[in-house]
Amino acid sequence: MTVFYLFWIGLFVTCNVTWDILSKKTPKFHITMLKHKVDILHHAATFCSSLLVVVSVVDEQVKHVATESVIPLIIAGFAGMFGAIPAICPYKFEPTPLSASPPISAPPSTVATTPGIASPPSQATSPP
Repeated sequence: MTVFYLFWIGLFVTCNVTWDILSKKTPKFHITMLKHKVDILHHAATFCSSLLVVVSVVDEQVKHVATESVIPLIIAGFAGMFGAIPAICPYKFEPTPLSASPPISAPPSTVATTPGIASPPSQATSPP
């Protein structure tokens, strides 16, 4: 089991650090930046433990012990993995606006006025 943890945690942290080094969206990488990667170790351990839970459900001994808990274990395992995966990215995601165009509005000439019905304030008419 130690090899399992070391492999997956090492892979997780290696992906994060490599992405950080190669990314133009992060400051220039220096070895002293590794002290800021402690939270990445936490996310890597969470991912690894969650993966272990999902993989272990296939084992016959675990199935025998966790007869009615298999589905909750699978859900918890995948939730932990999906919660940890975004930590691989070394920078914060900043979504871009969908569109910079102004809002669409109807041209003023298309609004019709009917006698006896109040007009919008921009097209109010004076009494005859």
